[in-house]
Amino acid sequence: MSKTKMAIYVGRFCGVLALLALIGAWITQLTGRPLAGMSQQRVYQLDKTGQEKAREFAGQKVKVTGRVTGKTIRVTAIEAAT
Repeated sequence: MSKTKMAIYVGRFCGVLALLALIGAWITQLTGRPLAGMSQQRVYQLDKTGQEKAREFAGQKVKVTGRVTGKTIRVTAIEAAT
């Protein structure tokens, strides 16, 4: 798969995450209660290593482990969600 196609998949993945965060915030605002126990919805960028690891899981639910620095997650591991 070309780098361009991978960049498109990663871009779409991040776009979907942002859309889900917006929908969650909207539902929270309408109901006055957090969605699924979340008190705040935030959108984070994955660091370069995390983006490369995320490509392997395009279209899948994942568990991301790492350290949050500002609005970036410094990814140490990404694995398929169970």
